[in-house]
Amino acid sequence: MLPDLIGQLKLETYNFSSHSVSDREKIICGFDFKNLESIERFKKYGVKDLVPFVTCGRIEFIYFSDRFLGFDGFEKLSDFDAIEHLVSVVSGVNSLVVGETQIVSQFKKAFYDAISAGLATTKIFSIFSEVMRIEKRVRSEINIPSLSFGSVVKSKSLEIFGDISDKVLFVIGTGEVAHDIYRISKNFKKTLIFSRKKDRAEQKVKKIQEFFGADSEFICSIEQGIEIADVVVVATGHFGFLIKPDFVKNINKKKKIFFDLSVPRNISPDVCNNENILLYNVDSFRRTVADFETIELAKKIIKSEIDKLKFRVEMERKVKDIATLKSDFQKIITDYTKKYLNIPEDEIEDFSKSLSNRLLARFFEDMKSADIFTDSQEIRSFKKSK
Repeated sequence: MLPDLIGQLKLETYNFSSHSVSDREKIICGFDFKNLESIERFKKYGVKDLVPFVTCGRIEFIYFSDRFLGFDGFEKLSDFDAIEHLVSVVSGVNSLVVGETQIVSQFKKAFYDAISAGLATTKIFSIFSEVMRIEKRVRSEINIPSLSFGSVVKSKSLEIFGDISDKVLFVIGTGEVAHDIYRISKNFKKTLIFSRKKDRAEQKVKKIQEFFGADSEFICSIEQGIEIADVVVVATGHFGFLIKPDFVKNINKKKKIFFDLSVPRNISPDVCNNENILLYNVDSFRRTVADFETIELAKKIIKSEIDKLKFRVEMERKVKDIATLKSDFQKIITDYTKKYLNIPEDEIEDFSKSLSNRLLARFFEDMKSADIFTDSQEIRSFKKSK
């Protein structure tokens, strides 16, 4: 089954590597991700098991089909290349923030949501399982630093202010990325939270107090939060600007940092017209923190695992072919033996099985002698040094 699925696997990606945040937000605004089944192109191309994988750094469609959907500007990958790409993303090697941890849960959620929405069946989990298996090996053996948006916000705030223990953090949003920002709340004097869903925001305030031991409270308006806060983080699914230049026009002689982690963006770029405002969007987070050698070895492990997967898939194909050939061979031997030799039928059966089994034995002997399952000397040396 896996060989057939990989053969039909297609992936189209539009990501931070080649497209800016302004380009990505245009794509996101152009799709109704809740009603993808209504898009004529998906129906026309016979797409099966569609998984939209959308984060602040990428818009990707993972699906089974005989041909690509062909969205303009999207890079197109298939079979093993698609799996290698997904592993690089989920392992943090080719992620917006190298080593970021949120991408794993976002990837899992994309698959579960697609199945829940009826866009995909559990058959797609064959691909999901292979990606997660290799991702776990990469993260555990290469030890890429585990980072998150929260850790980068904290690092940047410390870089600019020096000390943040007397600063106020203002978080707009209550989703997964916002939750990661809550984890750094104990480093600040106080944390303010705003969401249009007041009940949900108040629940988050309670959790911050209970789990992170931080002073936090719900605030009634964005303008009020901006006025009080030193560090403002916006992470929502809202389409449009929640913070406009008018919101910061009265800020004088007090430096503030704004982090817009939303795509589409929620903070107008024009707020930078105020000299006291420092604004960072998701593309500002794009950086490599792991050393070059570590990243290169991570890529080698991924390539090694993909080669093993290719070999395994090829073996499955051959086993299937050999099994069919064995059955045909056994029948031919049986028919000819019955026709030309006058021996008991049970002996004919044993004779035909013996000859056909030799065919399989030769095949598996070749497979056993292959060294595809052995890591390269470079990878083994690196692991020993650790």
